[in-house]
Amino acid sequence: MQIYVARNGQQLGQYSIEEINRKLADGTFSPTDLAWHEGAAGWAPLSSIAGVIVPGTAASLPMPPPPVAPSAAPTTPIAQPIPASVSAAAAPRSYNGMVVTSWILLGLTFVISLVPLLGCGSWFLVWPVAMATFIMAIVILTRGGKTQGVLLLIASVLIVPLALVAPVITTAALGGAVSKEEHKQEAQIRENLRTLAQAKARWVAQTKVPNGAYTTVAGLALYLDGKEIKPVVGETYDPRPIGQEPTATLPPTKSLAGHGKGAVLTAGDLISVTGEETPSPATTPESL
Repeated sequence: MQIYVARNGQQLGQYSIEEINRKLADGTFSPTDLAWHEGAAGWAPLSSIAGVIVPGTAASLPMPPPPVAPSAAPTTPIAQPIPASVSAAAAPRSYNGMVVTSWILLGLTFVISLVPLLGCGSWFLVWPVAMATFIMAIVILTRGGKTQGVLLLIASVLIVPLALVAPVITTAALGGAVSKEEHKQEAQIRENLRTLAQAKARWVAQTKVPNGAYTTVAGLALYLDGKEIKPVVGETYDPRPIGQEPTATLPPTKSLAGHGKGAVLTAGDLISVTGEETPSPATTPESL
């Protein structure tokens, strides 16, 4: 029968009864050292193992009967783990949770910083995130995660300037895109007003109506030269009486570029959009 012997959390090896008795006799083993053998309920002091002779005692416990079907003893007992006092060599503490948490915090902070306007909130968020990530990176390094720790240290430093600059860039880009789109809408409204002005000139040229005569967009349909007046932002058009410029009135809930909500616009108000002059009905050729 082979017996496993352990002391101070370390296994010393497996020995026969005779070897254990010799080592007890010469003082190599102590009766209080822990022992385990196949079929035992758990680890127990050497002095309690059957067949072990403790120096100074007159007799020993009888040898246990041989097992009916002996099997090779495992190199390390599987069914009976070493007690807590014996298994002192624990596995290194894991740092994976801190790695995942750190990258999530850094990623969320960076994504928020990319949102125009809202990203300015990352100016306040980035400082606690950078500090927490830096601390966790130090802990990860102490636990053996060299590569992840170094990467997180670098990321915790870089996230600060990125989060401070990104909202400025994205907000400016959005403002430029919005401004460009609104200028395009202004140009479309201006073109509609020019079309109405030209249609009025044709109407006057063909009907010889006097100044002050009033008409509607529908009434000028025959003189629009196949064009259609489509609202751009929900504005309404008024051709105005002969002698006055057509107007476009913005919705009461809509502003456009530098024009306020509900503003009444003429083609002259929108010249600055393209820098072109708008021909008035008086200068439009009668042949039109």
